[in-house]
Amino acid sequence: PFNLEPDSKDRIALLSDIHVPFHNMVALKAAIAESKRIGSTVILLNGDTMDCHELSKYEKDPRERCFRDEVPLVRQLLAYLRQEFPKARIIWKDGNHDERLYLYLRRHSPAVLGIDDFVCSSVLHFSDYGVEYVTDKRPIVCGKLNILHGHEYPGGITAPVNPARGLFLRAKACAIQGHQHQTSEHSEPTLEGKNIACWSTGCLSELHPAYMPLNRWNHGFATIQMARDGNFKVSNHKIINGEIY
Repeated sequence: PFNLEPDSKDRIALLSDIHVPFHNMVALKAAIAESKRIGSTVILLNGDTMDCHELSKYEKDPRERCFRDEVPLVRQLLAYLRQEFPKARIIWKDGNHDERLYLYLRRHSPAVLGIDDFVCSSVLHFSDYGVEYVTDKRPIVCGKLNILHGHEYPGGITAPVNPARGLFLRAKACAIQGHQHQTSEHSEPTLEGKNIACWSTGCLSELHPAYMPLNRWNHGFATIQMARDGNFKVSNHKIINGEIY
């Protein structure tokens, strides 16, 4: 795992599934503004920050942006986050869409695998913006909370009732994930009286893509307030028409 090692002063903004260049500007601006208002000390980009549409193994729409055009837009987002949060840690965790770059190279250009210039962190100039990189499906441990993108388990996470309950059934520990673009929460007490809670967050991308026009997605993000003993408070927000709930 990647140990975030938070302290009691940390306020973490958890932004998942932005899917640049298919992001929703209204929702993204609302999430960033609220993260700034509460004084976030960590900006955690929790997977699928970029889309890599052209690199996907699925059928692609040639009218959409090519990967060459997508890269500078992601760099612009990182530059904007650094401008708005000059002292915050910015952490990028790979989601399944971000991993498309590595998988594309493995399928089509295996000769360049292992060359630093072709790694996501180099392509997107992470060092210019002070971005920390979490890859290889590593969970992030934040005190007593585990943070996943949602694609880490083999076969994924099914969503009986809602994604948070699906995560609870797989993780058996306090955890939060993105990936399924839906705000939800599930908690249950153990026999010993310990409460296990899980959450899933909404997305910051467009809600009705051509490949899935009918879905249960919603815009949203989460903030996490840490305590000295590793305990935490999750505020799992929905965004509706630019308003935060």
